[in-house]
Amino acid sequence: MTVFRETYPGIGHVNGITPDLLGDYLILKHGFSEMLDHARIFADRSAGGFTDQQCLSALTRINWMAQRWPQQGQAQVHAAIEANPHRILPLAMRVAIESGDPIGVLAASWFEANPDPGIARLVYADLPTQTVALRELAATIDRSILAAAEDDEQRAASLNNFANRLSDLGRREEGLAAAEEAVGLYRVLAQARPDAFTPDLAASLNNFANRLSDLGRREEGLAAAEEAVGLYRVLAQARPDAFTPNLAGSLNNLANRLSNLGRREEGLAAAEEAVGLYRVLAQARPDA
Repeated sequence: MTVFRETYPGIGHVNGITPDLLGDYLILKHGFSEMLDHARIFADRSAGGFTDQQCLSALTRINWMAQRWPQQGQAQVHAAIEANPHRILPLAMRVAIESGDPIGVLAASWFEANPDPGIARLVYADLPTQTVALRELAATIDRSILAAAEDDEQRAASLNNFANRLSDLGRREEGLAAAEEAVGLYRVLAQARPDAFTPDLAASLNNFANRLSDLGRREEGLAAAEEAVGLYRVLAQARPDAFTPNLAGSLNNLANRLSNLGRREEGLAAAEEAVGLYRVLAQARPDA
């Protein structure tokens, strides 16, 4: 423990030279596991573990080592998460965003081997909607939440998210299948409770349109986008404050789908309508 504290930055210590290629290699080569008492370092602060900032510093250094010595680094990342997954996985996500691979990929491989819906729900809120550093982890987290869905409403919402994560990984056919299943579930839900689920159906159709377009199925994508706009028009007429922004966004999507098919005048008309709606919204609430 003394060697670790002397090697890594911490309260009351002088920061080391970074990057310290020779120092890090010696630590990996000679007794790394003895120096890193993961159970103690990464325990909750109340149990004597490091502060969050110290944990972040340690994880950042381990990630830096893993970039150069993959085998040893993978073992240390997995050991760090295993020591206290509820605490360390969210911190590892921060390191991945700030420092890049491989810690995000390694966190995903750990979670895939140790799926836990409770941990998935814990970290879900911290996952960015769009992410490169955490794209593999985001997909595994969404898969776990999908597997734990208790009813069609939860499953449909999870499928939409999972479809986007799969698409981000280039797994477009699987992403399309997930989006298509989500639309089917929302159709049934909206038939039974239109006030509650028509907005979800419209959003799901936009997502489905994008997934179809990704695979070159442009006519089908256009049909889904047109249906979404039609639903949002009805919703915006009934509740303009709530759904006009959604209508504007859906019109933008429709404009793209039309343009992709060479129907440029119609695409321009849809885009102009979206701009008009956004102008009114921006005048009323410029910050939003």
